[in-house]
Amino acid sequence: MKVVAIGDSITFGYPYTNSDSWVRLTADKLNLEIINQGVCGDLTRDMLNRFDLDVLCLDPTHVIIMGGTNDAYCNLTVDEISRNIDQMVRKCFLRNIIPIIALPLPCADEQEERILASYRDWMRCYTVRKKAALLDFYSPMLKNNGKIEDHVLIDGVHPSQKGYQLMMKCAVAQLKVIFS
Repeated sequence: MKVVAIGDSITFGYPYTNSDSWVRLTADKLNLEIINQGVCGDLTRDMLNRFDLDVLCLDPTHVIIMGGTNDAYCNLTVDEISRNIDQMVRKCFLRNIIPIIALPLPCADEQEERILASYRDWMRCYTVRKKAALLDFYSPMLKNNGKIEDHVLIDGVHPSQKGYQLMMKCAVAQLKVIFS
């Protein structure tokens, strides 16, 4: 089994190093190869543009696609991000690669969070329709009252070390189910 995680700075592990990312922490915990292809600042269209080189050329069995936060910051529509994600998923299916769509984290900025909420709604419906796996990083980051957990984000967007640890725990639990 070989897994590639493609995404933006949250996949990369910003503001820390790649070795502090949820990807590395999850790989270590599962004793599994997960290649981190997170690039800071990427939009879903950037991920799509580098998908063949950064994902398909590595011949993975599974691909975790996590994007949308920068798209929301740029005020892109659900239609725009959905086309990009759908094209990545189609490329996976053509190569018999199992796609896993990861829900974007909550965001402290209200306008950006409204856009991200529409992306997450689309992603949930899309994964059911396409029979693709869903990795929920959103729900574990929230308290029972729907507010963001304390100390999981350092700047309202990027995870703190506590946040990356929480993402790892979430990924480990959900990926064990997906991989079984």
